[in-house]
Amino acid sequence: MSAMDVFWAAPPISSA
Repeated sequence: MSAMDVFWAAPPISSA
């Protein structure tokens, strides 16, 4: 698992 995987695993509301 890479940092990007963790980032994209976050809810859409925090994908600003």
